[in-house]
Amino acid sequence: PSLVGVVRKDWASDNSIALSWTEVEQQSNDILDYEIKYYDKEQEQSGYSSTRTKALSVIVTGLKPSTMYVFHVRARTAAGFTAYSNKFDFSTGDECKDT
Repeated sequence: PSLVGVVRKDWASDNSIALSWTEVEQQSNDILDYEIKYYDKEQEQSGYSSTRTKALSVIVTGLKPSTMYVFHVRARTAAGFTAYSNKFDFSTGDECKDT
């Protein structure tokens, strides 16, 4: 089962998105870190990227402006990886911002 609950977008810029999530029914000391897998929703077949963190949040950088990305998160324990969370779609901001 997944040990990650709801993933939410805390903020977004034109090339980065800040995410956070909750743990579900697990002692946090059993979790070594989290893997965040993400890809451009329009180009799912062209591969994905991933990053890791020990925190319950991450800032994913190097993204394209005004683009919808799909994110899902899984935990890594001493026994290995858990199942991925549900998929969550979040968009980056527009490059041209009003001042």
